[in-house]
Amino acid sequence: MDIKNQTIGDIKLKVKNGEGWDWETEEARAMHKEITQIFEIHFPKLETYEYCEMTSQFLAAYNVSLLEVWNYEKEQEKLAKLKYQVRKISELYNSIPQVIKIEIQGNSTLPVKVLNGSYTPSSNEDDIFQFNLAELPSYRAFQALEMLSSHFEDLLPVLERTSEDLPRGIDNRKRAIEAWRLVEATAEICRSRPDTINVPKFMNEAGQFYHLLEDLFIYFDIGKDSVSAFKAWRKHVDSIREDLDLLPM
Repeated sequence: MDIKNQTIGDIKLKVKNGEGWDWETEEARAMHKEITQIFEIHFPKLETYEYCEMTSQFLAAYNVSLLEVWNYEKEQEKLAKLKYQVRKISELYNSIPQVIKIEIQGNSTLPVKVLNGSYTPSSNEDDIFQFNLAELPSYRAFQALEMLSSHFEDLLPVLERTSEDLPRGIDNRKRAIEAWRLVEATAEICRSRPDTINVPKFMNEAGQFYHLLEDLFIYFDIGKDSVSAFKAWRKHVDSIREDLDLLPM
């Protein structure tokens, strides 16, 4: 997606998905301002400068919250398959005659465009002089293939070690993880300011934390009930946090 064509909705979606975003865009700054306005309503006694800091902290927390959510068995299968595929891709590439590899390299340096889902050389000869070779995606991909094929044996034990050490994580089976992540980030900013909004052990449709959470659920278009999401997060994450098998921080 072209950064210039992104909307505030696009930026919010990136935050929800745990992706990075460009703070230099007008849309990202507008989102930051809108969230700050929500905090100004719910934290009325803070200094002016604290609201912007709170928003930045909240967005950083939301962007990385509960990323260790997966199905352990499926992720082990993926790691095993990745080991197999890395070896097969490398062996296949290494079996190609050198003269064909040179042709692949040459073609990787040509400017390309997408046509009907396929990459084709650009018809504009001037394009050749507009690209920095080191920044050309096709050439960088070729270099990565060359590197992988030369050193894949060094990658295999890395994947094996990852498989052996992989924690159970937080099981994602039929759970509203998207909603839990927002609850987690909201709780973090409240707990980091103990004299403001208390994070309750039990929540219904009342109280300061509920009203803050509800406004954030609405802002980020979380299509789940905030009370139910809080109860599930509290039961499956917050109350048993020390017992969860997660990656060491």
